[in-house]
Amino acid sequence: MPLSTLISRQLETSWFSNSGDGMVEEIPWEGRCLDAATVFAESCRQLKKENPYPEIDALQNIASALVTELWDRFFSQTEIRSAFEEALASLPRYAAGEDRRGDKR
Repeated sequence: MPLSTLISRQLETSWFSNSGDGMVEEIPWEGRCLDAATVFAESCRQLKKENPYPEIDALQNIASALVTELWDRFFSQTEIRSAFEEALASLPRYAAGEDRRGDKR
């Protein structure tokens, strides 16, 4: 089964919550964005861990595929570049001086 299908299924099942009274409520858009990023990041971690080609940088390979997939889905190059630049600009504040989670400077 393709990874994209597995990710879609994971996201579909995580976008609804049971309130305890038998009612199923849709998770807000912001929560679905976080879920999508979390599932994607975990998939990236697994692919990096399982990479059988030491000469190929897994994250670079994934990032290249991601931007072309975004472009194929009608995001503009400007939108893609801007989103990544803004995300990278905010990372140092989130990471609080660590280059990688768990690394202390």
